[in-house]
This record gives sequence, C-alpha cells and structure tokens, in this order.
Amino acid sequence: MNVIAMLHKVSRAGVLVAGAVIILTALAITADIVLRKLFGISIAHGAMSELAGYVLAMSVAWASAHALIERAHVRIDTLQILVPSGLRHLLDLLGLLVFLGAFGVLAWKAWGVAIRSWELGSRSMTPLETPVAIPQFVWALGWSFTVLVAAVLVVSVAAALLKGDRRKAQELAGTRSVAEELEDHAAARTAEITR
Repeated sequence: MNVIAMLHKVSRAGVLVAGAVIILTALAITADIVLRKLFGISIAHGAMSELAGYVLAMSVAWASAHALIERAHVRIDTLQILVPSGLRHLLDLLGLLVFLGAFGVLAWKAWGVAIRSWELGSRSMTPLETPVAIPQFVWALGWSFTVLVAAVLVVSVAAALLKGDRRKAQELAGTRSVAEELEDHAAARTAEITR
C-alpha cells in the first residue's frame, strides 16, 4: 500500500468518526432543547454549545485532510481552464504549496494554544469545567494530519511532474472532472442500491 492510500484510509476514518460525533452532538442538542421546552430540565446545563464548538473545530480539522485527498475543497478554476495543461499543473502545485503553508501555520499555532492550555491547566468556564487542552490537542492533531497530507501531496505531485506524468499530477491535485464526479455519484448510488 502506498503512502497516499494509507493517508486516505486514515483520513476516511477521521471523517467517519467526525461525522458520527457531529450526528451524536446534534441528537444531544435536540434532546436538550426538547427536555428544556417540555420539562424545564437540561441534560447539559447549558454546556451543549461548548461541546458543539469543540466537535465542530475538531471535525473541520480532520475533514480538511480528507477533502484535500479527495480534491473536494472549493476551487475557483475560471482562469485555470483557460491556460495550457502544463501551466495548470503548476498552478495546482502552487495551490498545494499555499495550502501547506497556510495550514502549517494554523497547525503550529494550534499546538501552541493546546500546550499553553495544558501548562496553565485551563478549564472552560461552564458547569462542565472541561480541561480545554483535551479538545485542543485533538484539534491540533487534526491540523497536523492535514499538513502531513498536504506535504505528501506536494512531494508526489512534484515528482509526477518531474517524471512528465501529467495524468498522475491531475489525479493527485487537479480539479475533479465532470466525468469523475459522475463516476463517484454512480458508485455511491450503486452501493446504496445494493444495501
């Protein structure tokens, strides 16, 4: 198994866990709202927004890596489709480098926040008194994994371009084609039907 396939498996697991936790959080928020409205009681004593914030931050960090591997981040490719394919691949590589730099800074700062919270023993100012370093470490780890994925993609795309393998560079970093989108949709639909 190559490195990108392994990172894809880890990112997919991260997205599935993040999605499950988001669903559980939404159910808990719904239950809390219903209980407050009907019976005047709260299961979280006003801390659901705190938990939802942690879940959202951690989920976005982990999902970014998967979106990067799947080439699912939003792109504005109006100019890119007008340039020759060689330049398009260089723009894709440049985009990955910018992504790597921006999220590298974000991961670095996230670790600084988490470590500082740990050193200070910081807790949330809610009835839960959550040690905030715990969700912050998961958040920072998610951004670090995203940076790792971006770095591997930068190296892989650069290597493909140096070998003259434009098809591989397109598969790793290019804008998804309509045909690819349709294939994914058809595969998802087939999987749904066979269940």
